[in-house]
Amino acid sequence: MTLSSGQRLGPHEILLPLGAGGMGEVYQARDTRLDRNVAIKVLPAEFSANASLKARFEREARAISALNHPNICTLHDVGHENGLDYLVMEYIEGEALVDRLRKGPLPLEQVLRYGVQIASALDAAHRQGIIHRDLKPGNVMLTKAGAKLLDFGLAKESPYRSALISGGTEMPTQQKALTAEGTMIGTFQYMAPEQLEGGDADARTDIFALGTLLYEMTTGVRAFDGRTRTSIIAAIVSSQPAPISTFQPMTPPALEHVVRRCMAKDPDDRWQSAADIASQLQWISEAGSQVAPVAVRRRRTLNRYLLPAAALLAGLLAATAFWSLRDPSSVPAISHFDIAAPAGKPFVLTARRAFAVSPDESTIAYTGRTGQGGTLALFIRRSGGFDTVEIEGSSTPGDVAFSPDGRWIAFHSRGKVKKVSLDGGKPIDLCDASSGSTSGMHWAGERILFNMGFVHGIWSVPAAGGEKTLLFAHDPSKKEGAVLYPQLLPDGKHVLHTIWRGGSFDDADIAVRSLESGEQKIVMRGGSDARYFPSGHLIYGRAGALLAVPFDVSRLEVKGAPVLVLDDVATGTTNGEAHFALSERGTLLYAAGGVVSEDRDLVWVDREGNATPVVPTRRPYNNPRLSPDGQMIATTIETSNYDIWVLDVDRDAMNRISFGADDAEPLWSPDGRRIAWTSSRTGHQQVFIRDADGSGVEQQLTNEPGSTYMTSWAPDGTISLRRRHPQTSRMNSWLLSPDQKPRPFREPDFNEIMIFSPDGNWIILSSDESGRGEVYVTAYPGPGPKVKVSTDGGGYARWSRDGSEIFYRQGDKLFAVPFDPSRTVSVGRPTLLFEGAFGEDYDVAPDGRFLMVRFDPNHRTVTNLRVVSGWSDELRRRVPAN
Repeated sequence: MTLSSGQRLGPHEILLPLGAGGMGEVYQARDTRLDRNVAIKVLPAEFSANASLKARFEREARAISALNHPNICTLHDVGHENGLDYLVMEYIEGEALVDRLRKGPLPLEQVLRYGVQIASALDAAHRQGIIHRDLKPGNVMLTKAGAKLLDFGLAKESPYRSALISGGTEMPTQQKALTAEGTMIGTFQYMAPEQLEGGDADARTDIFALGTLLYEMTTGVRAFDGRTRTSIIAAIVSSQPAPISTFQPMTPPALEHVVRRCMAKDPDDRWQSAADIASQLQWISEAGSQVAPVAVRRRRTLNRYLLPAAALLAGLLAATAFWSLRDPSSVPAISHFDIAAPAGKPFVLTARRAFAVSPDESTIAYTGRTGQGGTLALFIRRSGGFDTVEIEGSSTPGDVAFSPDGRWIAFHSRGKVKKVSLDGGKPIDLCDASSGSTSGMHWAGERILFNMGFVHGIWSVPAAGGEKTLLFAHDPSKKEGAVLYPQLLPDGKHVLHTIWRGGSFDDADIAVRSLESGEQKIVMRGGSDARYFPSGHLIYGRAGALLAVPFDVSRLEVKGAPVLVLDDVATGTTNGEAHFALSERGTLLYAAGGVVSEDRDLVWVDREGNATPVVPTRRPYNNPRLSPDGQMIATTIETSNYDIWVLDVDRDAMNRISFGADDAEPLWSPDGRRIAWTSSRTGHQQVFIRDADGSGVEQQLTNEPGSTYMTSWAPDGTISLRRRHPQTSRMNSWLLSPDQKPRPFREPDFNEIMIFSPDGNWIILSSDESGRGEVYVTAYPGPGPKVKVSTDGGGYARWSRDGSEIFYRQGDKLFAVPFDPSRTVSVGRPTLLFEGAFGEDYDVAPDGRFLMVRFDPNHRTVTNLRVVSGWSDELRRRVPAN
């Protein structure tokens, strides 16, 4: 019999059904006497004739009425009307644990809090001689006030109960159980071995079920499962579930120990009381980082939109020994262990912040390769998953930052600041940042702060997307070369950042700047990449180490001298990045390695991808350009300063020709007598020129409001430029003819780079007008049709020396496209020449070989990241903030 809305049972008016099960139907009702919502559980009339079911129903009433505990559903009344037996219980607003688990595992703090409450509820029942026997996610409700234990329909009164009620000390004569011998009572996946074998159940049976419940709450998967009842029973009786650390690598070993002991096959090997479990869980919760390598939280799987990649955190706790819970003093206050990279797929430490930890420490984002010699991409690993997964659209990533709630990741990729939800969907473009990669990113509330292109200042973009805003830039008049690594301080009014003044980052300054007044204050000299930690410290890098200094965030000043807190931390020389991440809860993740050199090979690469060193000496080469006669190479040398050098190939001798701030991207004049390059010395990128032998005085060719770069040099001396529009920040093509001012070639509503052909009659246009980078060709000066050269994305286009081919890059792939200049814009089909871990920028020699920079496969890679749990406690001890 199903009750309908408006029907009455005594003074209770039925409102709506809530659910049904083997022991009855549950309805939400209104108690008209006390004007309150209640839950009514009805034993259907057809069941009343079943003595066993009726006895169980009455037993539930007795069991609940005997219990008065805040984490057990309260019984208000019992009744019988029109042949129906019913219970009137507390109406609980919340979410059933079984429904919550469909979304994934619970955060660690909730596992511990709810675990303590459920264990306490079981202890209260056991003390009254009541065994629940059906503890499972469906019988636990999660409310604002905590967990509530429901449904004692299968509860068993222990033989001690009568003595407990009467206060007697003698064991009463045991009545024959209502459950026939050999009958299994409960839900298969949560039943103890003795239940499955038809044996007697006692308090330790509930403890086994509690262990399976804690396991599932922590991992999101059942401890014992299978396709058939037989396979489930076999697993429970004879198998052990996978360690929790398999799914949640950063789970406290202490919790793993508690759960494992709950699920011991032999009841004598389990915890002997639920009170002990509640006590241990409470201790783990209060001890915090002293017992937990990382407090974790896992969200939904990313398989809906992310591609599988390498496993990152497998075996995270393998190096961490279990310790006894009986002696909390034996738990170390701080522990060290490694996260091992998958074989052959090491972590890549780019010249940016290469990894980050989510606020709840459940997820790590890091830079890696898509395969052996593959392109760089951003990967994440959740503590509850097996696979490392690649974030779509994250090719050649810059910095990465988690949102404050840990539900989103912001990152830089190919000239865009993007974000992606960890709950699903594809990356969303937030704004253009096409001046190159970023050096620092911080998600603060509703906005994201980032550095754009090293020398282009600190910017802000709404986290929801929109127009970016320049917050402040460096001031060359104050000998500032760049402002990097922004972090919005807790007051929301000041930005912590690094000021690079040229030279070594060991001589950089750490400063704070007011967003209201623009006032800037140097707070520490000699370091970079500082982070403010809520313990009241600044943590920053210098000379391959981490230092800490107490910092008064209200007065914006340090308090005392810096202290070396960690040696041998990977630190870049070109951008001053320190490769560490510190969670809000105080767990430190870092890469070892000290000062990271940038040495690379300069190589000739044939059309099959075979590489031969140009010279034996490895140096931090970039942007290689071959002189017209093929005898000399101009290149950027990337140290703490970027400068232009000329390499004499025959003698392996270097001659420096630029002496400014950051100088890069050299280009030879058509006659080979001069070299032009882009420099940041004026505050914005501008073009300078000098004689190729280093003689004479350098000259500034451009002085435009927006940053201006040189892209090619036509035979008649005309120079093609790419210039950042001051309002739109888009890179447009400009022209600079001899003895004339720069003028726009055109100003489209997208980014564009132009490259002159060897004869000056054609131009390559690399453009993102289609929504992604593609390569086109058209006549110069035009007008004429524009023909697409690439077919599936491309950039870094170059001409062959005779103009018969166009080459372009697509990640680590290099393509060749035939071009016939005698006909009207005739291009052939792209052919893949080779794929390899070479720098994106390159040049083409007269003999058809390619001049490229080859990265050492082990350069800036590490096979493991190091974790220090409880590090914040150690920090406070070694560097007191007060």
